[in-house]
Amino acid sequence: MEPLIDCMVDLVRVTPANEQCFFGYYDNPAFDLADRRHLTQRVPFRDRLQTPGDVAELCVVDLASGELTPFATTQAWNFQQGAMLQWLGSQPDTVFYNTAIAGGEYRSMVHNLATGATRELPMPLANVARDGSCGVSINFDRVFDFRPGYGYCQKRDPWFGQKHSSEDGVWLVDIEQATAKQVLPMDRVWDAMKHAFGGEDAKICINHITLNPAADRFVLLARNFAEGPVKRWITTVFVSDLEGNLSAPLYDACMASHYWWSDDHTIVFYAAGPQGPQLYFVDVRTNEQTVIDADFFPFDGHCSTSPDGRWMLYDSYPRQGYRHLMVYDLVQRRGKWLAGLRDEPVPVIDIRCDLHPRWNRAGTGISLDGTFEGFRGVYTVDLTGFMAGF
Repeated sequence: MEPLIDCMVDLVRVTPANEQCFFGYYDNPAFDLADRRHLTQRVPFRDRLQTPGDVAELCVVDLASGELTPFATTQAWNFQQGAMLQWLGSQPDTVFYNTAIAGGEYRSMVHNLATGATRELPMPLANVARDGSCGVSINFDRVFDFRPGYGYCQKRDPWFGQKHSSEDGVWLVDIEQATAKQVLPMDRVWDAMKHAFGGEDAKICINHITLNPAADRFVLLARNFAEGPVKRWITTVFVSDLEGNLSAPLYDACMASHYWWSDDHTIVFYAAGPQGPQLYFVDVRTNEQTVIDADFFPFDGHCSTSPDGRWMLYDSYPRQGYRHLMVYDLVQRRGKWLAGLRDEPVPVIDIRCDLHPRWNRAGTGISLDGTFEGFRGVYTVDLTGFMAGF
């Protein structure tokens, strides 16, 4: 198989050849404020799940010179989201990441790359507000039991034997004050979703959670463990304010997958909505759902809108051995496939390498992860000329 097919753009690798580098999720800021540097994780293997002793090296890449500079290490990482490594809000030279301390407990770190100064936060964060003011924390040990590619493996879930403990749930963390408070107990989440389980009790997990741009509410995906009478997991999607007051489910015990806040009240969501599995715009105030383009988005992918809101970035899971990269013009309502990248098979699904394409700050280019050269690498794509000729 060819490494690339149907390629309409230039992919520039910014991490070293034959090393295992990746950024991770598509909704964390990978480029610095000036689009001159890019963050990456570097690990010594890519053929198995992480174990408690495995360390990820955190690095920054100068995009002009190609120089890669390590600045920290962490044992709180996974192959899908890394250590939640990202640039923090509008603070120059400042990055955020999760870490592990003695005893397998998790914390998070604010790290100034210019001065080397670090500041520890009391909990690991699953999502950070776009302005860097706060974040939300969930139980990463439980997530590891549910989906190892998204959780941390340092210790056992404290509530492993409980299906929905009131002590588990969602915490809001003030990044400046370094304080945390529980805002949503897990048993309250279960009470809001248990109607779909026919009287059966189920062990549940919050798998994904994301603050809106204003950081005054968050969306969460609650999923049941595939055990007992329910042999597959299903998803219930809620929006909550910062006091833990849940909306009626946006999606109720069905298939709901990737999403993106396009503004404070609208989420792009690939889910089994009113017209079946489609990519929708969802108004979280009314739950009005609008199919974006059923012909162009026939399958699930990682979705994000450009900083100016005009373009939708998308990708695919493997199709005939290739992962495809796509861009869609929301004004002209048409899209193009940019490239097919060969997908390296993996022995365990949770160590797969999704493209996870993400925008730069100017909205003129993107980066993505790939294995089409035979190792994990981070690649950038300049879309300036492509967009001009679209």
